[in-house]
Amino acid sequence: IIKIINNSTILSFLLFLFFIVVLDAQDSSINKRIDINRTVSVIPFDMAFRFDEDDTDYSLMLTERIQGVMVQSRRFIMVERIQMQKSLKLIKDINIDNPNLYEHWRTVSNSHLVEAGKQLGIEFIITGSITNVTYPMLRSGGYGCDLSFTIKALSVETGKVEYTESISVSTEKLIGKNSKREALNSVFEKAIPPLEQFVDKYFPVEAPFYKIKERDKKGRPKTIVIKGGMANGLRHKQDLDISIIVSEDYKDKIGEVEIIEIEEKFSICKVKYGAEQIKQQAEKDSSKIIARSITH
Repeated sequence: IIKIINNSTILSFLLFLFFIVVLDAQDSSINKRIDINRTVSVIPFDMAFRFDEDDTDYSLMLTERIQGVMVQSRRFIMVERIQMQKSLKLIKDINIDNPNLYEHWRTVSNSHLVEAGKQLGIEFIITGSITNVTYPMLRSGGYGCDLSFTIKALSVETGKVEYTESISVSTEKLIGKNSKREALNSVFEKAIPPLEQFVDKYFPVEAPFYKIKERDKKGRPKTIVIKGGMANGLRHKQDLDISIIVSEDYKDKIGEVEIIEIEEKFSICKVKYGAEQIKQQAEKDSSKIIARSITH
């Protein structure tokens, strides 16, 4: 009897250890999926002209907006441009104290950028070019502003531009005799949503399904809770894909939700479509359900 009890106890203990290991692996997988922080650096954008008659640095203004969007997303570890400059100085003998440093950036090849990025442990270098800045006169006597630029993500690992988008924005009708500077500030604010979409599209955040919060009369989910919130760069009223994890590289989309309430680490989402599929998968294996940021 003692031997049977001992064997049973050992078996129970082993099963308990296995259960703990499985839970730990699941938590680890969830944390990896939520806390994917890419190390990036944003460098000056190229352009045929740098300053206007008011000595406006368009490239600096744009890079600051891009850095702000990436910091706000909480998905990146940002490497300051000065660190890239110091690294490039060692590689290409660039004088970082040169007042015309912008002109030096234009001559730096992708291979030099990649080499500097590797030294600093950077994964992606964000760069691009400003193709148009114009100030159309308005009937009010003030100015509008049209801005066009291309943003690129250069992979340090492959040495290739992995992602690129062309963005064009214009000021809405401004009232009164506004200045060029006011029009320019307005158009850069208009550029923020497309930049957020760029981040969502190419550097998406993923959050695991947590539970169904509210159901309709047929038992289908009206709202769900996901394990991800402001701490992970999600935003109020943001749309998310709901997918089934088929493999590490493939996810099968089954629905779409919108964040209606958001906290630091959790979000409540309204199901826009796919309620039946979400219900079936939640009953079958909810650990396979994932929410992923998308753009339209």
